[in-house]
Amino acid sequence: MALAASQRAYDAARGRVPLPARRTIQSIAAGTVAVHLLEAGLAYRVAHRLGYHRSARRWAVEAFVVGFPVFLKLRSVGPVDGGTGAVTNVVDPGATT
Repeated sequence: MALAASQRAYDAARGRVPLPARRTIQSIAAGTVAVHLLEAGLAYRVAHRLGYHRSARRWAVEAFVVGFPVFLKLRSVGPVDGGTGAVTNVVDPGATT
């Protein structure tokens, strides 16, 4: 992001390593931000649909920062059970069978 935002940073880096045009770097950065914003919105909706109403915003922030792995985590934790806060696919280690 620094290379996209700062001409000084771009010039300093270009003096050390070959880089594409700064406009190309800016386009890549803008595309990355757009994709992460879409992922954040989708993560919010998925978390909300799974019953994570209180933490949906945190799921969205994590998706914006990290990206698609958040969806793998959301899928692994599964839906909240009936609003009690219990996750349906976690085995209680203290339960007897």
